[in-house]
Amino acid sequence: MLILVNLGKNERLGLSQRFVNFILEHGRCSFCDSEIVSTLSKCNCTKPKSRTEHLHVRFPQPIYHSVFYPILGKENARKKMAVRNERIKENGGSHTKNDLLALIAIQENSCYFCGTEIELERGLKKAHADHYESIFDGGRNDVQNIVMTCQSCNLKKGTLDGSHFENLIRKTRTPETSKKLGVIRRSLNSYKKKLM
Repeated sequence: MLILVNLGKNERLGLSQRFVNFILEHGRCSFCDSEIVSTLSKCNCTKPKSRTEHLHVRFPQPIYHSVFYPILGKENARKKMAVRNERIKENGGSHTKNDLLALIAIQENSCYFCGTEIELERGLKKAHADHYESIFDGGRNDVQNIVMTCQSCNLKKGTLDGSHFENLIRKTRTPETSKKLGVIRRSLNSYKKKLM
């Protein structure tokens, strides 16, 4: 069984060199079985007769599952990070490691959303700087839009707005934790207002 991969022109432009090398080494034109050209342009066999600039590549199934799929996963993560970094540039704002250390200190090493204690190994290793308003929704990359969270909450929140995620997770907290977070958030808001 062969696996077909369809790469449009825009997709080919941003590929990592590792991914390109894999395609060149293992891929074949799915129409005429010729080798893929080094520019990853459409095969000269001109099949199918369409105007689209798509490259149809086929791989043997064992290679697909053992080698290609893991590389594709890394490639997709790399692309997602590149889009995220571009959005950060567009949205503006910046922060330093000292800003993040100040936030986690004000939050008393607690996750902003669930209140669990965050272990601080060698600085901020296990603390996640989360954009309260998602970068994908126009949130800035400055300290006023950042809260420190545990890994679990950061991954669950994803690109959700902070207030929406807050409503979802509020039900899982104990009354004591909610009270503690209320005090922490007032201190945090006071600190952020001074920075403006």
